[in-house]
Amino acid sequence: MDVFQALADPNRRSIVAQLKNNHELSISELNKNRSISRQALTKHLNKLVIAGIIVKRKQGKASLHSLNPQPLKTVADWLQPYVVLWDQRLEHLKNFTEHQVKNHE
Repeated sequence: MDVFQALADPNRRSIVAQLKNNHELSISELNKNRSISRQALTKHLNKLVIAGIIVKRKQGKASLHSLNPQPLKTVADWLQPYVVLWDQRLEHLKNFTEHQVKNHE
């Protein structure tokens, strides 16, 4: 599974966001305030591990999960041309509105 497929599901994006703010979390900690079963959460975590977005390590009987941000660079690199495009469009809109304001003063 590639990074884009892994992030296509809103549950997996939510897991990534949760791990962004924490060092390592167990399945129990990740499952707090979620409306999915523990089994479904485990399946989502496994897909994120396969994509390399999450690193899983054992500590005793517990599995701890942490974010590996490196694969997310693929997404950032892919989005960069669109960021530039939107920046250009917003700059054009800003110039247009400033021109309109000056003409109506």
